[in-house]
Amino acid sequence: MIIMALLELIFAVMQVLFGWLMLPDMPITISNYLKETLDYIVDALPLLWVFVDKEVATSCFIVALACFNFEKLYYFLMWILRKLKLS
Repeated sequence: MIIMALLELIFAVMQVLFGWLMLPDMPITISNYLKETLDYIVDALPLLWVFVDKEVATSCFIVALACFNFEKLYYFLMWILRKLKLS
């Protein structure tokens, strides 16, 4: 609930700050390259799941992301705990 409120607040601030900015559409070539890359990834996932169970691969991916971003997650959680003032 706290995280959802923070995200909504951040989104509202971003809309106020950048709402006036009109960006051009993404070029079609870049859009096609992104679509092709995502298609390759989606096509390769069943091959991965032949060798590794889907749940195991998903949990390993989540743990790898958490380990990669541990410092950022730590400081974010400490910031939330300071805002709660538990002690």
